[in-house]
Amino acid sequence: MENAHNVAHEWTGLINDPNHPDNEDMGNFIYAARDPIFYSHHSNVDRLWDVWKTIPDKVTKSGNRKRMDYTSTDFLDTEFTFYDENQNMVIVKVRDSLDSSKLGYKFTDVSKSDNMWIKYEPLPPQQSSKKSNSSDYPAAAPSGYNYIGTDPVSFRLDRRAPTKEIARQRGVKNVEQLQENVLLEKVKIPYSEYARFDVFINYPAANRQTHLYMSEYVGTFTHLPSGMVDMSKSVSESSSKSDDKFRIVTIRYCVNAALKRLGITDYNTDIVVTIVSKGARNSGPKTGFTFTNLKQDFQ
Repeated sequence: MENAHNVAHEWTGLINDPNHPDNEDMGNFIYAARDPIFYSHHSNVDRLWDVWKTIPDKVTKSGNRKRMDYTSTDFLDTEFTFYDENQNMVIVKVRDSLDSSKLGYKFTDVSKSDNMWIKYEPLPPQQSSKKSNSSDYPAAAPSGYNYIGTDPVSFRLDRRAPTKEIARQRGVKNVEQLQENVLLEKVKIPYSEYARFDVFINYPAANRQTHLYMSEYVGTFTHLPSGMVDMSKSVSESSSKSDDKFRIVTIRYCVNAALKRLGITDYNTDIVVTIVSKGARNSGPKTGFTFTNLKQDFQ
């Protein structure tokens, strides 16, 4: 959901436009709410989450896991401070906003339009993706220095079968209800920089021109600049020297659907994960990024 949210900011924003050096529109979080499109966009993000919860599960192996809001208390009890219509300061928790009917509104049914993306199917798998030899690629160094450069990079990911204990910890009845993910842990991105990573499995030939309607595509992560951005080279270089100017994020890509499309049903089958770094507006990335580990995870 965050990916769909961020990409719309990118499309609408003027990221890295020299005539707008501070990206003073949807392309920068500090200015985003000044753009009237911001409100339509965020209302639709809210609506899409409601729609997502009604869609039958086509991701997990069992196909019958109920979709629901996150249950983490850290998430549900996160607080935000607002001024209400009387200019009084109020504190609102995330859990207060999950049921839109309690907020006094509901969304119009546009299921016919939504079916265009709900029923979307990608292209058939490439023959090469079925024959990809994972042993030809290195595994990411656990808790080490791994690099996403300006060119695509591929890693072998060793997979394992989930246990009943993992299912219990995740609050599901059996392992067939688990969602399998690929995690990029602790990616280090300067707050002031744009970053985008498209990820593919068993398709090491992927590059910046590879279409996202491939069966091998599993997802996109987009990071937008935040704060006042100086476009000058000197500031850009100096900003990379201080750790307090970096955002550290762990990125999760669900791979169940892609594995199913590629005919990979055995948990003992290792895969190749290819990360394609992109610059803003389909330009080439100007810098590289580091991450600490690439691993399999279940949710």
